[in-house]
Order: sequence, then structure tokens, then C-alpha cells
Amino acid sequence: MNIDEEPRAKRRRMTKERKARWLARQSQESLDRIRAVDAAAYRRRIEAETPAQSQAHRERYAKAHHLVRDRQSQRIRDEAIHFIEAQVETHHCDP
Repeated sequence: MNIDEEPRAKRRRMTKERKARWLARQSQESLDRIRAVDAAAYRRRIEAETPAQSQAHRERYAKAHHLVRDRQSQRIRDEAIHFIEAQVETHHCDP
């Protein structure tokens, strides 16, 4: 578990894990029915959207996608900085 994990992220992760365990216990027939119901609901939602709603949805998705990508990039940069700092510290440990 990540100690620095935010409460909301922790809840989201735990919910995903719980759902994955639940899905693993289901039979293939049940999974097929669940997927069919989900697909039908998604299709109805998409068909009921107006063009303005569709555009707003795409914009929200794009914004969220950019935010995730920016956070990942920042995390990668932070990890690289910590890695370099750790290397510098090990090189300066000579007696």
C-alpha cells in the first residue's frame, strides 16, 4: 500500500479491487449478461445525448486525460530526480 495515497484514491483502488474479486467469482454466463446489460445502457446513453452534451463529454474526457498525463509526467520527473540524488549521495560516501 502506498503511504502517500490520498483517501479518495485509496477508496477508488479498494473499490476496483473488490469489484475485480467479485467478478472473478462470477460464472461466464453471468459475466456475459452483465456485459450485455452494460453495453445496452451505454448505447442508450449515447443515443440520448444531444450534440452539445457529446461535445461537453469529449471536452471533459480530454481535460481529465491531460491531467492524468501531466501527473504521470510529474511523477516520472520526481522519481528521476530522487534517483539522481540517491546516486550523488552514494558517490559522495567515500572516506
